[in-house]
Amino acid sequence: MTNSFEKQSDGREEDIPLFRVVGEAAKEEKEESAKSLKWHFREGLLGAAPAGLRRELNKNELPMTPEERFFVGLANKKTNEILKKAGITPLDISEKNIHIVPKEAFLNIAGISSPADAVALVESRMALFNAEEVRSVPFSFAYSVFHEMMHLKEYIAIEGRENDDEEDEYSLFRVGFTAYSSLKKMEEEEDQHTHFRGLDEAIIASLEKSYAKELLELPMFADGRNLMISRQGKKLAKSVSGAVDYSEDELIWIEPRENIALFASYYPQRKVLDFVCGEIREDFPDRFGSPSEVFGEFMKAAFSGRLLEAARLTEKTFGKGSFRILGDMNIDDDSATNTMETLESMRRAQLKTAN
Repeated sequence: MTNSFEKQSDGREEDIPLFRVVGEAAKEEKEESAKSLKWHFREGLLGAAPAGLRRELNKNELPMTPEERFFVGLANKKTNEILKKAGITPLDISEKNIHIVPKEAFLNIAGISSPADAVALVESRMALFNAEEVRSVPFSFAYSVFHEMMHLKEYIAIEGRENDDEEDEYSLFRVGFTAYSSLKKMEEEEDQHTHFRGLDEAIIASLEKSYAKELLELPMFADGRNLMISRQGKKLAKSVSGAVDYSEDELIWIEPRENIALFASYYPQRKVLDFVCGEIREDFPDRFGSPSEVFGEFMKAAFSGRLLEAARLTEKTFGKGSFRILGDMNIDDDSATNTMETLESMRRAQLKTAN
């Protein structure tokens, strides 16, 4: 089993995910940097402006309700079960890493302009939640905390660069499948680019969708569960699903008080991942009994950091360059549509060549 913890000199295990430092420094310097960075990560001090961030949290953070604390504990338990399945040692994320703030504070701290439910701030080892969104629909917090916690438990690589006259620089290099621009590249282009983010979100969202089904079995969600299987609920599901062009089975919750419908996230990206897993299974029937077993390979890669096997399976099934195409998929719908069309075309060409 892969060990996701590092031993300190006193034998204590740090509760950090799989973690390494990359960059131009010598091996010994990277090892020393890694020790320091792991401590900072454990304490949530890797953010670009941790002092300012903490002031914002101290001023704006809302007390967590007993129900919300229950959902944090449940998500930690369930995400650790997934880590075990992927061959990774469990990693505990507690409520001290989960912060609920008002909308304006959320947008300010997260550094985004458009409303969202939540965001994982991996450098600062926290998940931030928009109270206006997640407290209006409790089910929303219950499944969103699972999603963001999964991101906090993914494989992490940090790029470090020494500066003679200034403080050393550190930047996210990879989280799960998502790869970030190097420090050098950001200097040249004055911008941050990501690759494989669409694939990474598709993996996490697929796990989240399965988790949502488990949440529905909790007694506290009985009203919503009963509404979803009622004639009224099915009628609402059909009308709402048609309006957003999603299949009805993507509906994961109807809020009884508001008739608010919630859908599983990243549907277009998950469709691409489902297609990829299905086609790989077709080419490797002796190895994989179902597409879900292929999905397991991609899931393991996200938490172990070892992408080679997922890349090899993709290239053998869709042809040379297909894994890069999959990496170009981002989180907007058009990107997922274009990726699907390109991979479908590559697959047809691959099958034609094989025949």
